[in-house]
Amino acid sequence: MSAPSNQSEQSSEPTQQPTLPEVYLSTRPPVTEQEAGRIHKIRNALLESETFHLSGTLDLATLGVTNPTLFYSVKDPNGDGQAARALSLLNPTVEALDLLHADADPSPFGHKKELVHDESYRLAREIRADRLGLNFDPTCVEAGILAAVAAFTAPHLDDVFLKEEDPNATGDAEDAQSSRRPINPESSAWYLDRYYRQNQLVHRRTGVEAKLYKLNSYTTGGHFKNHRDTPKATNHVGTLLFGLPAPFSGGQLNLRQPSEDPDSENINVTIDWSEPSSSSSDQSSLKLPWIFFYSDVEHEILPVTSGHRLTIAYDIFATDTVRYRVPGNPEKVNTQLLDLYNVLNAALKDGEFLVNGGKLAFALTYQYPATEMEISKTRAFDAMLKGSDYLLFHTLKALSLTPQLQAVYQPEDFPDYFQIDYLKELTDAGKKRYPADRFSSFRPRPILAPNSGRYGGERDDSAFFTAQSFMGIDSSRCESDDEPRIQLLQECVQAELDWELIWVKRPTVASWAKASTFAHYGNEPNTTFSYVAGVMIADVPPVGEGARRKS
Repeated sequence: MSAPSNQSEQSSEPTQQPTLPEVYLSTRPPVTEQEAGRIHKIRNALLESETFHLSGTLDLATLGVTNPTLFYSVKDPNGDGQAARALSLLNPTVEALDLLHADADPSPFGHKKELVHDESYRLAREIRADRLGLNFDPTCVEAGILAAVAAFTAPHLDDVFLKEEDPNATGDAEDAQSSRRPINPESSAWYLDRYYRQNQLVHRRTGVEAKLYKLNSYTTGGHFKNHRDTPKATNHVGTLLFGLPAPFSGGQLNLRQPSEDPDSENINVTIDWSEPSSSSSDQSSLKLPWIFFYSDVEHEILPVTSGHRLTIAYDIFATDTVRYRVPGNPEKVNTQLLDLYNVLNAALKDGEFLVNGGKLAFALTYQYPATEMEISKTRAFDAMLKGSDYLLFHTLKALSLTPQLQAVYQPEDFPDYFQIDYLKELTDAGKKRYPADRFSSFRPRPILAPNSGRYGGERDDSAFFTAQSFMGIDSSRCESDDEPRIQLLQECVQAELDWELIWVKRPTVASWAKASTFAHYGNEPNTTFSYVAGVMIADVPPVGEGARRKS
């Protein structure tokens, strides 16, 4: 139901935008201009959160490791065989670290098609995987790191498999690197067909596997100038590095990614592990910093100014496999380097942003199988998320917000009688009503009268309904057109129009490409390949409470 606009009608000029009629059905106050500015910044940061690296910390105590030890082989000085040496990672001595560095081989680097030794470009030593071992596995399932990497890279892993089946792909390293970015479904007829096919590879469950590559050792003066890692295969995704506990200073890792906007500067990220390594005194709970980055990302190691900088490197490959268990501890994934974290944190600290609290709604970027989403409700639903959806979940958790996941349904129409009935409910309950705004679940869309520049009497309203159930409407209920879609949604999945929501990011046209309002039934109930659109909802507490309480 709509109320007349309070703006007096004037002779319309071609540039004048007609005013939307106000619909007094919302139960929350309209978003202020200042709050809208904050929401706009959050949305931009969210859209740009597809980053090129993921980092965190592994607590070895969670793996039951009490004496982490590194083993490596050297030539037996008394014969032609091999001898083994062990280095305890609990307070290693300077002498043991010096011996390790001396036993390592000088590190070359690839220049065109040759291996080159040039200490002005790279000054480091290394021990390859065939000489190296650990008494623990930082990439085991229990560590949760490959789960995080698999979720983070999932959209790009899909591209790897798509590229492998592209009849125009050459299968060389350049194809492997160019396939990392998400595909544009409009780029070719072949991709368009693959993108919209029901059982296509875009929605297959992909994972990653790690292969131990080598140990890197840098001492005072050690460095490695700007370079990219050499791809090992067409499914080579990137590099996973673990920092080992040895005190050092300097040696920062600089990552650089060219901006997609030619007029913008490159994106630069600096990773500094020197302080954690040098100040880690609680050896009963040894923590290893880690970082994953794509193999086409330019990076360099700045000169080490003192001590020993040790890292273990793994090559990460895309593989068709079951999904890993996602770590329940959000501290394992470091989101504080993301602009999204900083923008959300600034909004929470703003005393004029949602003073009385509110419910922020973030439409998921990707679609997920309905059945798996339904099952994940009773478990950790972040096990299903990928890419920017995964990062958003952990960012909200890091800010002490508790995100909830719901399905989103959009009926074809939003009849006036539904608005009238709801208005009566609000009036009978004595609730205060506010006009809907551009962040509301309901979008009033009057139709412009022809050649007038003014809104006519017809309406094309739309609304997003949310529900706990991802299973949609039983298609057997839709054999006739007797029951309106809204009624079916309410009866089948208890969908509601949540007037409290503030939509930071709405579902896009692409997100509805495969999302279905209906549960699909064949010879037997099966929603495995029915994809749903989802929304992540975060309850923001009032100023001074919960996550917004001043420490």
